[in-house]
Amino acid sequence: PMQYDYHEQEDDFRIAMEAAEGASGGIVVDLGCGDAMMARRFAQSSQFRRVFAVDIMWNELQAARLKAEHEVTGPADGLLLLRGDAQNMPFDEGQVDFVWWGLGIHKVEDVRVALQSICRALRPGGRLVATTRPFLLAPFELRM
Repeated sequence: PMQYDYHEQEDDFRIAMEAAEGASGGIVVDLGCGDAMMARRFAQSSQFRRVFAVDIMWNELQAARLKAEHEVTGPADGLLLLRGDAQNMPFDEGQVDFVWWGLGIHKVEDVRVALQSICRALRPGGRLVATTRPFLLAPFELRM
């Protein structure tokens, strides 16, 4: 898997926190969470009621659990781990305030289906921030 360097992690966290400003006290999702670095940071910020670290891969969720336990971050901090697919978000319509999808949009089978699923889960005015590397996903236009 592609690794972040420390400065990229810090830049992404700053960008995410700025974008999630309207979600304070709400529900945040770290989609395709991997080891849940962003979800752990969101939970540790104490800015959100619930932070869901969502990944389709059990081994990634296991790594996330181990890192969260090492940092003593868990459900009491609002952090919950959840197995789920970006193309079929495991949330009710309008339930989520902010979605961070770091370096994952290029990994799904159908980007449009995933984005529709995410938009369904977001509340009106909710936000999605998705990142990728330019060589991993060709530019495309999405109309919804």
